[in-house]
Amino acid sequence: MWAPLRQIQAEDAAKRAGEEAAAELAERRRREGGYEAWRAHVQKSRTNARPRFTPRGNSYKIDVSGITPRANGASTPRSYSKGRKLYAGANHALMVHHSGQLYAWGSGGAGRLGLDVSEGGDPRADVTVPTLVMALGGKPVVVAAAGFAHSAAVTAGRELYMWGSAASGKLGVGNLPPGQGA
Repeated sequence: MWAPLRQIQAEDAAKRAGEEAAAELAERRRREGGYEAWRAHVQKSRTNARPRFTPRGNSYKIDVSGITPRANGASTPRSYSKGRKLYAGANHALMVHHSGQLYAWGSGGAGRLGLDVSEGGDPRADVTVPTLVMALGGKPVVVAAAGFAHSAAVTAGRELYMWGSAASGKLGVGNLPPGQGA
């Protein structure tokens, strides 16, 4: 007497299990398709070698967003914006680009960024995005250093450049009064 009812229940359970399996398979395929599309986008972005320049057109636009929670969303690095080496001081950072150009950003007090007056006015102004150090243009930088209120760079020609605060003789040019950095 219960056999037909059990048969119907078993068929319903099998049907539900098949529908659940089909739904799970469809969800996996949807997720896999989304992942594949994302990977293709990342690969295309990384191999995109068309440089983006700053509004004035003399520096690469290098994104450093996404590093902290308060920053804009992370962006995929482009092949032209590869940094070879990154140096961090107490209040600023320096990056040697794979082309040998030196970029600086952070607190500009005491001229520690080494930015030219013609590049935006005040060489002691704070800069929130990597900005090309124009004074070293055409001289590939091999290594750099970022101190508390000064910076240094060694070029491929073995020339040493130092800038920022010269207080206490830290630039190697003697003990200069505040405000007269090299």
